Amino acid sequence: MTAESRPCILVVEDDDLTREFVVDLIKSFGYGVAAAPNGMEAIRMIEDIATITLVFIDITMPGLDGIMLADMVKQHRPKLKILYTTGGQGISRLKAEAGILHGNILAKPYRPDELRREIERILN
Repeated sequence: MTAESRPCILVVEDDDLTREFVVDLIKSFGYGVAAAPNGMEAIRMIEDIATITLVFIDITMPGLDGIMLADMVKQHRPKLKILYTTGGQGISRLKAEAGILHGNILAKPYRPDELRREIERILN
């Protein structure tokens, strides 16, 4: 798999250390990675980077949260895959309150192998 042909994953995470860790982790899996610190920057990147195939979104972010961001992503590029993550609320409560979810939720803290399996499941 060449760098041009491998899927690119956009990581949207407001915490700098978490974002850097996740970017490095996904790179170690062999995927291309882009990163955004907030939802508005993520939208700009989605418009500019055609190779993004999956958006890994933190649900609990200030301003444009992950649920709203995913809705906007699907309006711009309906075929993009979404994977949410959160450490804030209980997953079952979040699912009940969120309305339409465009992908699965990976609860924080997750293990690297859990993230890898979920990415592979989504992209295959």
